[in-house]
Amino acid sequence: MSLSTYRLSVVADRFFSRNAQLRLRIYKGAIEPFILYGYGAWGNRIHLQKIRSTLNSIQRRPLLQLTGAYRTVSTVALQVVAGVLPLDLKALEALVKFRVKVLRRDMDVGDRTFCSSHYLSRVNIFASHPSTWTVHPFSPTGPLGSDIEIFTDGSKMNGHVGCSAIVYYHGQLIHSEGHRLNDEASVYQAEISGFTLALRFVQSILYWDSVRVYTDSLSLLMALAAAHTIDPAIWQLKETLRAIKQNRVISLHWVKAHVGTEGSEMADLVAKHATTKAHTDTVLLRPLNHINSELRDELVSQWQDRWILTLNGRTTAEFFPQVSLNPHLYNRRILQILTGHGRFPSYFHRFSIMDHDLCECGQRGDVFHYLSNCPRTGDLRSQLVFDPLYPPSLIEHTANLPILDLQVIRVGGLLPNV
Repeated sequence: MSLSTYRLSVVADRFFSRNAQLRLRIYKGAIEPFILYGYGAWGNRIHLQKIRSTLNSIQRRPLLQLTGAYRTVSTVALQVVAGVLPLDLKALEALVKFRVKVLRRDMDVGDRTFCSSHYLSRVNIFASHPSTWTVHPFSPTGPLGSDIEIFTDGSKMNGHVGCSAIVYYHGQLIHSEGHRLNDEASVYQAEISGFTLALRFVQSILYWDSVRVYTDSLSLLMALAAAHTIDPAIWQLKETLRAIKQNRVISLHWVKAHVGTEGSEMADLVAKHATTKAHTDTVLLRPLNHINSELRDELVSQWQDRWILTLNGRTTAEFFPQVSLNPHLYNRRILQILTGHGRFPSYFHRFSIMDHDLCECGQRGDVFHYLSNCPRTGDLRSQLVFDPLYPPSLIEHTANLPILDLQVIRVGGLLPNV
């Protein structure tokens, strides 16, 4: 792993000029997958302390290369600065996705159980011959006011989800239907459900007039126009359309939302009204990609608990009390402030480079001394905009960064070169 990290670092230095964001992309796109290869075989041992420690130890060197921090900075602080999950939690994330999505098995993560039965499953497109795959093109042609025209929509308001189908016959409203969906449903699922209502209506009528179905969901229409899909809901719509087209003429159309088209506006109104229903008409399984965000939230919560309880990286915790997946990739001098590992008397004394930890002014020379009351940095400190009782504000004001950079240079110049 060390050799791989070194080689990737050489490539990054050669072509990317030490760009931290590009190094982060290399880490996430190459190093993490390389380390976690084969997690399906060894992932059931992630709960062992030895495995967890080994994974986070392996993660340490790439994070040092990525952040440019001192080698003495703790791994837990490096993870927070880089905005990456501890590697054992990342391995757990990959394992849960594999077991729930692919093997369709339930799995516990902390106090939460991820049940495969709560999520949609992928369609095996190769279960049927490609010659049977259907495409359903669409056009941007607007409503004509003749034959049967159906407008569909989906809406999410105040955490509630609804869908609708509005039917016109030669310009006259003849049918209106709105369903409330379970709150976990996405807007895209609501659009699909509204389209499903439209097709059910078409299957139920005896009119032989041609049918035009209108929706403002371009993503839905593009999915229906594609040759194949792994979304079971889209697959079912394709099959329903194929059956309908054997007996009648039906066409699909895209209409721009909120431009005054009567049918589209009516469908939007009915879908929004459906969200206010007291009961749920249709319960849908969650989209498969919902497990990504739900699992990530659970793992970040576990990471936060670790960050609160650990004794390491306490200086970094003053600036970043909350962990997040947003990287804090500043230059090496500013990282000295954020980690407390740099050219400060307290750091030199801690590692026996100096026989005391005092600043020239006689007080303990740590990061917060130079940020709060050292006379040597008073002129620079007066330019900083931050709340001394809330250290994260120091970084939140980006105008402070050049001043902090100068401050580290000045403090470092007061110490011997070792």
